[in-house]
Amino acid sequence: DDTLWVGVSVAWKVIRRLSLGLSVIASYRSAIYQEQGLAVMRFFRRKDGSEYNRLGLGEMTSAELKHIGLMGVLGAVVTVTDHFKIGVAFRSPGIGLYGKADFNIFGTGYDQKKGIFTIEEENLEGIKFNHTEPLKGTLGLAYVVPQVWGVALDFAIYGPVSEYPVFEDDDYPQLEETVRIKKKLAWQLNVGGEYYILGRGPVRVGFFTNRSSDDPIERCGPLGNCADGIFLAAPVDMYGFSGSVGYEMDRVALNLGASYSFG
Repeated sequence: DDTLWVGVSVAWKVIRRLSLGLSVIASYRSAIYQEQGLAVMRFFRRKDGSEYNRLGLGEMTSAELKHIGLMGVLGAVVTVTDHFKIGVAFRSPGIGLYGKADFNIFGTGYDQKKGIFTIEEENLEGIKFNHTEPLKGTLGLAYVVPQVWGVALDFAIYGPVSEYPVFEDDDYPQLEETVRIKKKLAWQLNVGGEYYILGRGPVRVGFFTNRSSDDPIERCGPLGNCADGIFLAAPVDMYGFSGSVGYEMDRVALNLGASYSFG
């Protein structure tokens, strides 16, 4: 499940201590989900009830998802003093331009009247796929003494998104009830600091969060087992650390950095 964001930005220094910025971002999500299972069928003798046979019946559901969306970001930075800055940014909710899902469902059926097994396969193509990006607001604070030391803090809030169906299709209305999701209010925190050794070698460390806003709805249906099935994984809150070391010259800056996420 991959998402690519591509954007363009424009910045304008309105006055000495105020700068504005505007970004337009296009997002492209591409995903392939697959779930395989084994249904066990047991056979018993009518007279004594003993088991005389057991069969494992394979089943598989796969889905290919594609989505294109659009977002806008408006931001401002205020230089309060020569060292202290405040930044704010607002990101619009995502606008879905295109969303499509193709399903392939394969399994083994059993006709009780005839006592035979049949291989069943169904392809659902062109199902509408919904993906949302919530409203986001960010506040950032920074205090920097250039080429000496600095600290920064960003706090972001993602707005909630009411419950909605992930898939929609007039020919398969059960899809709308099978896989539903909503996004709850979530917050993120980023804290970082830097220190320059002899004014040339910056050492930077940071801590960040990546808290999930997804809140799967507990429903079961023909595609996927329940909310914890093929499409709706349990939400995961992630945390991480980052750091880098560098060396700066008059016209060249070299940095080596890494980040580690866990959760």
